[in-house]
Amino acid sequence: MPKTKHDPEAVDAYLAELPDDERATLKDLQLLIKGTVPDVQERISYGTSVIFAVKRDLVGFVAKEKQLSLSGR
Repeated sequence: MPKTKHDPEAVDAYLAELPDDERATLKDLQLLIKGTVPDVQERISYGTSVIFAVKRDLVGFVAKEKQLSLSGR
């Protein structure tokens, strides 16, 4: 369990468990967000959603059974 809301290792572990095509797509999205938003932090929320935040939640993504989902906060 992370001690802060910033836990990129948990995000990497989550992505590592996904099938190759899903992992590649979400990894590209992760890199785009991290490269675009200065000082963005990332964590896992609700066990599966990857959340990116700067002071408050900004966007999130998750792999579902038949889709990949991106949501704005």
